[in-house]
Amino acid sequence: MLRGLLASVPDGDRYAEVGELLTSELVGNAVLHSGMPGRLIWVSFEVNAARLRIEVHDASDRLPVPQRPGLTADCGRGLLLVDALATEWGYRPREGGVGKVVWCECEPAPVVVKL
Repeated sequence: MLRGLLASVPDGDRYAEVGELLTSELVGNAVLHSGMPGRLIWVSFEVNAARLRIEVHDASDRLPVPQRPGLTADCGRGLLLVDALATEWGYRPREGGVGKVVWCECEPAPVVVKL
């Protein structure tokens, strides 16, 4: 979905690398940590010249909490990556009172001029 959206907007490719990683982390967290197997996860994107906004909706009220995993831990670094790569991120209750929305925003990668 994200690749298709970014291909349809001018300079959308400047969001691709970070946008794909952020989307993967937020969706992965929703699947692994929502505790709601079989429930729908909904993803939305909004993009303009200044930012890409990613929202992941799930049916769980369990809030995202950044972890401090040990060096040998298999997981627990997703929100640390989101925090490092996004210009902003957060969460809010989902409209209708069931679940939450975890969102983040990122800026486009700088234009590289080759001389």
